[in-house]
Formats: sequence, C-alpha cells, structure tokens
Amino acid sequence: MKCSGCQGSGMKVSIRQLGPSMIQQIQHPCNEYKGTREAITDKDQHPQYKGEKVAQEKKVLEVVVEKGM
Repeated sequence: MKCSGCQGSGMKVSIRQLGPSMIQQIQHPCNEYKGTREAITDKDQHPQYKGEKVAQEKKVLEVVVEKGM
C-alpha cells in the first residue's frame, strides 16, 4: 500500500503564497511512515515493532575460527 502523503514517491511538495501573483513551491522528503514510501496496514503491523519493517535486537554469537582460515 503506497504512502498517502507522497503517493510512493518519497517526496512531498509544499506550495505557499509569498505575495500577490507570487508563489513558492518547495519539495521536501516525506516523513510519514519514516520515509519508507509505503504504508503498513493495521493487520500487518506487529504490536511490538510499532509499524517498523526492521526490528532491532541484540544477540551474542559464538564464532569458532580455526588456524589458517
């Protein structure tokens, strides 16, 4: 599902009027959904990860490196 803020482009356009017959158009990164360009539906969201696609976790790994490797 595409982001409704940027329609999946990753950028938003803001237009503001500076004066009579003068407008300014500014393009800036979309900050909805943390810049991922797509929305995660409620049914697909994991409650622990709060809608993020990547979960951070810490693990301790034991690696055995033999001589000559």
